[in-house]
Amino acid sequence: MQVDLGEELRAGLIFYATSPYTGENMVSLNDDQSKIAKLLQTFQRVKSNIKTFTGEALGVAHDMFANHARDDAYKILILITDGEANDRAVAYANADRIKALGVHILAIGIGFDGEKVNRAELNYIASRVESVYIVTSITADFMMSVQMDVCGQTLASKAPPTVVKDDVKMDLYFLLDEAMLAEDFEITKRFMKNVLQT
Repeated sequence: MQVDLGEELRAGLIFYATSPYTGENMVSLNDDQSKIAKLLQTFQRVKSNIKTFTGEALGVAHDMFANHARDDAYKILILITDGEANDRAVAYANADRIKALGVHILAIGIGFDGEKVNRAELNYIASRVESVYIVTSITADFMMSVQMDVCGQTLASKAPPTVVKDDVKMDLYFLLDEAMLAEDFEITKRFMKNVLQT
């Protein structure tokens, strides 16, 4: 998969489960952006990683935004999970810290078993209730909603209907719960590729 992000968009990727992945299994905003495509193709799930420590992963995301985000860029975090956090209090505290940096958080509950997703938890983590999505598959309507949500953050200072795509700087992190079913994980990777290619 080839993803050309251009100079205005920088993206990062943090996988997590029992703990956040580091080193070669994560992509910082400062890394070579081609690393995202490679990591999405080569990442190997650890089957024993069945816990969901979303709070700890949000702490890593906070530090990444605090240390690497550009001052003049819109900041977006897309959290993708299929279940509940094992460290909910930490997740709530770190979500508040991220939002205090001016980061807009989208929370996506994804998977064939939608009952595992805790909507109340995602409502708290997300910047607003309208930025919470619970889906079982990647549909055109879902993709349009996410794109409108992300783009809506960049349109606040622009006069509709014309927006020059290339003049908007954005720092975007994906925070991906790796402890999901294999089928859900593949759905999630397709979704991420679609977001980066739009």
